[in-house]
Amino acid sequence: MSGISLPLTLGSGQSTSLTVTFESTAVGGAYGNVAISSNAAGSPTTVALSATVGPPSVQLSANPASVSFGSTSVGVSATQNITLTNTGNSTVSISSVSAAGAGFTVSGVPDVTLAPSQAVNVGVIFDPTATGLASGSLAVTSNAPQVQIALSGTGTPAGAPSVNLRWSPSTSVVVGYYVYRGTGTYATLSKLTGAIVPSTSYQDTAVAAGQTYTYALTAVDSAGAESALSTSVTVSIP
Repeated sequence: MSGISLPLTLGSGQSTSLTVTFESTAVGGAYGNVAISSNAAGSPTTVALSATVGPPSVQLSANPASVSFGSTSVGVSATQNITLTNTGNSTVSISSVSAAGAGFTVSGVPDVTLAPSQAVNVGVIFDPTATGLASGSLAVTSNAPQVQIALSGTGTPAGAPSVNLRWSPSTSVVVGYYVYRGTGTYATLSKLTGAIVPSTSYQDTAVAAGQTYTYALTAVDSAGAESALSTSVTVSIP
């Protein structure tokens, strides 16, 4: 009980308030009361208290729920981040994070305990060793139900020109980014990616030798609103 300083005198028509806090110690029903002693008739005034305590909720969620690396040249690695968040009301202890599937590995495996609402990032690497579609999964083992994230990517022939873009994450809360591209040093930029890029990297394989390309990007929030274009970068393909 808090929020009230005693003794307290109330004049006619006056009121005050106090705060009652309940902290559970066991599953089941809990009962109590607040007794207020005063010089009023019928003192003490009693306020009944009750609560029902459920079992602890141990939940872990992943964002994004699946990861597509798109096209990546053989011998070139691409990295995307997955955010693991404790969405329950009890601590989550992550014991292992493992990737399955040809070309997929994990970077920075966390061995952490997350309090409710806490999060940690896991880096997933796609380094194709052969051309064609590759699929795999990421498994996160903890005291919460196991989390599995589908992974996919396509290996393209080595030596084919491509541009690998990487950038620092936005300092605002965003769901991803749009990549813009134009041909030439002072090109008019148009949206290159039809879908939001959820990570901070992108590989553009639709480039030609001898051409110059200019890139920029925007950050996108959950309502679909885009930021202004970032500072551009120009790349010349040999």
